[in-house]
Amino acid sequence: MQIENIIINEYLENNSFITTKQAESMGISRHILSLMAKEEKIKRVKQGIYTKNDKVLDIYYLLSLNTKKLIFSYESALFLNNYIDKEDKNIHVTVPQGYNVNRFKKKAKNIIFHYVNVDTFEKDKVEVLTKENNKVFSYSLERTCLEIYNRDKNFKLIKKIFIKLDDEKKKSLKDFFKNNTINIDKVL
Repeated sequence: MQIENIIINEYLENNSFITTKQAESMGISRHILSLMAKEEKIKRVKQGIYTKNDKVLDIYYLLSLNTKKLIFSYESALFLNNYIDKEDKNIHVTVPQGYNVNRFKKKAKNIIFHYVNVDTFEKDKVEVLTKENNKVFSYSLERTCLEIYNRDKNFKLIKKIFIKLDDEKKKSLKDFFKNNTINIDKVL
């Protein structure tokens, strides 16, 4: 088990988590992972997912491991895209209409679900890195700002973000709102 321990720890130096599937592709059995967790050489996060004992858990990445039908949106997308510094106490995710989210609701009370039409679910989806350098999906700045506007009819947060943007991003955001028949200039 010494060699397996070295392989797993080396892998976890560069990655936040290892799944049983990934370990098995390296020739390491589920049984070895389980033994390593019992001996506290690694930490079992949930069934089939392990990390180093000293790693900070990346809740965004953990949520995205559960399903491909989840995209971070609203304030969570702004945080993941580095447009706001403060992480919201709630995690906002968007799922397609009809998607069953009961298993998520039981495990995490701070997740707010938003539902969109299946046809527009993946539109404006971008891949981003979490603070722990794991890849997840969120919506683009433009779509996120439009969603916030449609939810609140309030440009307060959008104004704060708009001020920080470079000229190219400002133009892109203005064009996006214009294409969605909203005159952003009247509000800014």
